[in-house]
Amino acid sequence: MSRRYGFTLFEMAIVIVIIALLVAAIYTGADMLKASQIRKTISQLSQTQTALQAFRGKYGQWPGDFNDASSFWPEAVNGDNNGRIESNSAGSIYEDYNAWHHLSQAQLIDSQFVPVTANPATTDYSVVPAVTLEKQYLHVFYTTGGGTYLPKATYLALYSYPRSLPLANSQTLLVMAAHRGMYPADAFNLDTKLDDGLPFSGIAGPQLSTPLLCTDPDGENVYVFSGAQRDCSFFIRFVF
Repeated sequence: MSRRYGFTLFEMAIVIVIIALLVAAIYTGADMLKASQIRKTISQLSQTQTALQAFRGKYGQWPGDFNDASSFWPEAVNGDNNGRIESNSAGSIYEDYNAWHHLSQAQLIDSQFVPVTANPATTDYSVVPAVTLEKQYLHVFYTTGGGTYLPKATYLALYSYPRSLPLANSQTLLVMAAHRGMYPADAFNLDTKLDDGLPFSGIAGPQLSTPLLCTDPDGENVYVFSGAQRDCSFFIRFVF
């Protein structure tokens, strides 16, 4: 007489429970990793603001804008000392990129950067610092909108963000302040921990000129999480 082998209901229940526990562990691990990335990114933002202030306190000028940098570091590119970290489009000598070189030479940040005298390649991300959050980079510079001062994100002039630290993606470096590269959920988490969790108010929020699926299309002051694309760029206003 042959015997039939198979799972009992009890054994199947155990297998289902084990699978459920494994899936839960994977999702929990992913959530913990993302939370850690957000915390580390916030720490990097704080360290950057501290470094900028420390440089100005030591040398009397902003990094990148420092017009006597080559006296301290012969390979450094001097700025014009007009009180603003400007991009080359504003007539400066790539102060926005050279700010990182000045900071690294002053040993106020850990990463090392090279001086910039020409537009870097759109895939050359070595001239700006990466942050822990995937595919995000820091960029800081002044633009002329609204009579505001250092540092300022290009596309926030109409929204009165006078001091901003863009958190941009790696898609196109030369227009990184205008590009989206962050998931709405990540932008919301950063906004919640740094500010009020609302995109259109406070000191932090996404680029507002072309919000796409990052914020509510009807103008409600909320982030939209329905899309799975990197539809947000993120800006932080410096608080001095």
